[in-house]
Amino acid sequence: MSDPDRPSSRRSSSVLDAIFERVDSTPDRPDGQPTLFRAKALEQLDVAVEIDNQLPLVPRRTWMLLIGAVILVLGFILWAAFTPSMQTVSAEGRAVGTGIVAIPAPASGVVLDALPEAGAPVAANAPLTRLETARGIVQASSTIEGTTWQPLIPVGAAASAGQPIVTVLPANSGAQTILMLPESLATNVVAGQDVQFTGGGRGTVLSVGSPLPASDASSEVGLTLTGTQLFIPVSVAMAEPIRPGTQVSAQIVLSSESVLSRLLGQ
Repeated sequence: MSDPDRPSSRRSSSVLDAIFERVDSTPDRPDGQPTLFRAKALEQLDVAVEIDNQLPLVPRRTWMLLIGAVILVLGFILWAAFTPSMQTVSAEGRAVGTGIVAIPAPASGVVLDALPEAGAPVAANAPLTRLETARGIVQASSTIEGTTWQPLIPVGAAASAGQPIVTVLPANSGAQTILMLPESLATNVVAGQDVQFTGGGRGTVLSVGSPLPASDASSEVGLTLTGTQLFIPVSVAMAEPIRPGTQVSAQIVLSSESVLSRLLGQ
């Protein structure tokens, strides 16, 4: 038997306290001797129940909130891992292949024949009009194959030598566009990037040209560009051909990494 005056070295435990309390309350044997192993007391004691009684219970509402929070976190991680976060720059341009080409008058004179209308096909070295010059009749011919963009000189008007009389869109202009980007926005534009066109259509950056002043950039794509900033011509291959000369608006995709990658800084 333990000495009641002797301090207990047993660690404090609610479950053990319940067990010892049940054992101590069991009477001694009939002969007056204490029961060393109080089997009946232990039989009457349901340890599992005592443990359950001593452990704090977490409410079902709390468990549901915890499970819901875990599901939300996992859902966000999956969404962020598979959702692209695109970085783009906007640009304006035209389906002009390698740029609008101006056909010059071979000599100073008066235009005798109507130039081809806009949209008319022209062949390389094909006659466009005749000019009456001081030395006689001179033939003006196209220097490239393509499509007439804009006749510039009407019949009966005078043209100077070297003056543009008609502009032509090079062949295959419907399969290629030129976008003009302000130089400050073109820093990260490189060949191979995807291009998405307003209203539908896709393309791929073929090449990035050299800076042009606004006047030259305007002439190359037939757009009104002003200001002192320089413009970068970006050549784009169309996934599906469009009508040559069509003006387009597009988004050049600089990056399409996932939201999770951007959050992690990778």
